[in-house]
Amino acid sequence: MIKHLSLGDQVSRKISTWILILILSVIVTIFSVSFILSKQMFNKQINIWNTIAPQQTLTNLIDSDHFSIKREVEFLKSTGLFSSFVITDNKKAIIAQLGDAIFLDSSLISIQDDAKVIWGYYYFKPDFYRFISPFLFAAGIFFTLILLVYAVIRWRIRVSLEFEFSKFNKFLAEIEKVTQQLHEIYHDDAEFEIDLASTYSSEQLIINKAISSLLGEIKNANISLREAVSQAEQRRFQEELTRTALQVVHDIGSSLAILDVIQRDSLKLPEDIRILIRNATTKIRDIINTLLKKARHDFSSNNNLIQQMLYLIISQVINEKRFQHGKGVNIDFQVKKDSYLLFAFLKPVDFSRVLSNLINNAIEAIQNDNRIVLSLAQSDKEVIIEIKDHGRGIPKDILSKIGDLGVSFGKSQGTGIGLNHAISTIEDWGGKLEIQSEEGKGTAARIFLPKCNPPSWFVSALKISNGQVIVIIDDDSSIHTAWEMKLAEFKQQANIDITTFHFYSPEEVLEWKISSAENLSILYLCDYEFVNSSINGIDLIQRLEMNYLSMSILVTGSMAEELVSRCEIENIKLLPKDIVGIIPILCEGL
Repeated sequence: MIKHLSLGDQVSRKISTWILILILSVIVTIFSVSFILSKQMFNKQINIWNTIAPQQTLTNLIDSDHFSIKREVEFLKSTGLFSSFVITDNKKAIIAQLGDAIFLDSSLISIQDDAKVIWGYYYFKPDFYRFISPFLFAAGIFFTLILLVYAVIRWRIRVSLEFEFSKFNKFLAEIEKVTQQLHEIYHDDAEFEIDLASTYSSEQLIINKAISSLLGEIKNANISLREAVSQAEQRRFQEELTRTALQVVHDIGSSLAILDVIQRDSLKLPEDIRILIRNATTKIRDIINTLLKKARHDFSSNNNLIQQMLYLIISQVINEKRFQHGKGVNIDFQVKKDSYLLFAFLKPVDFSRVLSNLINNAIEAIQNDNRIVLSLAQSDKEVIIEIKDHGRGIPKDILSKIGDLGVSFGKSQGTGIGLNHAISTIEDWGGKLEIQSEEGKGTAARIFLPKCNPPSWFVSALKISNGQVIVIIDDDSSIHTAWEMKLAEFKQQANIDITTFHFYSPEEVLEWKISSAENLSILYLCDYEFVNSSINGIDLIQRLEMNYLSMSILVTGSMAEELVSRCEIENIKLLPKDIVGIIPILCEGL
């Protein structure tokens, strides 16, 4: 017996079927769009972390800050983006790890600085399904709820179809009105059409339009939410990075402030100690500036090279090493008579670091003979700096690879970074670094740099005429003694008459000038810093040279860039104290 369904049942089944199709279409569309957007957001987050994490890790690797690296990897765990994340040093030893990663050396990605020096490696494995697992769980719950709602709707339609049918058109019109109000709120004209299999009534057209508009609003809301989350994550990471960098800078700045106080009050200390303090302060300030630039993602570099006196920089580095190692190391600086004239374009801080690393390598190679010999010479177009030790030497099979990252000899914790960085740095200046070694006899490292002419402020030789008056102004008695011995030797050799006056403060020479030196032809050899005096050497020279017959030379152990620039601007000749013993004296007029 065939059971005939009532018209209400027939209509309810058809409506329920179409509603089911419509709901499933909406669900599939919503989750398809959300899935695609989630995939795009996931890829974007992976790209952001793949850019930011190596840059921050580079700073931490340079500073050997393994704690910060481990903390960053722990933070990556909370993002849910990766199933595996590994950071290693440049020897591929794991520093920090997320998950149980199994990886090949070929899959490691290098972490390099601007000079292409590799400081470490990293490896990561994204986990998209872990990232969207909350979304899938919510989708399951939502789908279950939709099925329950559909069952209730179908039952309700079947029970009260005839009562509700008269109100159906009005209900759909209200849906369209609400959708239009949503458009007015968001001020967005984007619309999305659902491609129905067929359209039989105006009611279905209204539903199509209403739900399509609603989907457009959902998509706009999803895009806005995704952008807001991304921007919030970037801001939070940048704020945390900047906050950490500023804290580190603050901590270093405390030590720098102490050195600044010592430097201001160090005039009573010997001048060589003052120079060591000043150089240490400059290096710390350079570290702070580099850290701040990297924390702010400022990777711009200053490629301007500065014309530098090589003899002076080498002497300063040697003094630091002698002060550091005492009598345990015998460092001999051998120079030719014209070596003080050698200048080259370079970055003084980086050059000091290269020399320091090469000297450290020589010290670590010492066995029985603790001599280390540095020499400064020149060829037609190049300056040649050699650092030679008499230590263990390097085997031939290692020597051919020396300078490559990861290749080291004689160091239990050696990574080869120092020598690799030295080679790339010198090559950036147009020079080269060569290593020669014989096992059991020692190693020689030679730096070749393009040489340039001395600058305009530099005094290459003292010119003294017969009857010349020479006034030496310095608060260090040893400088007076050095000048007296040098001038006495010159007087004897040239057989000329020279009158010398010695003063230990600016006030003394100014008082003498007023009373006795108005019409004399004078060569002033003036220090820059004076104990218990507010007048510095440049100020004093400007006062002394009011007499057109006089000539002044600033003789100082401080060769700070600001001081040299001021001497260039004010046309003041400059003579480093380090070369007082070797600068030649010429007899003018002969």
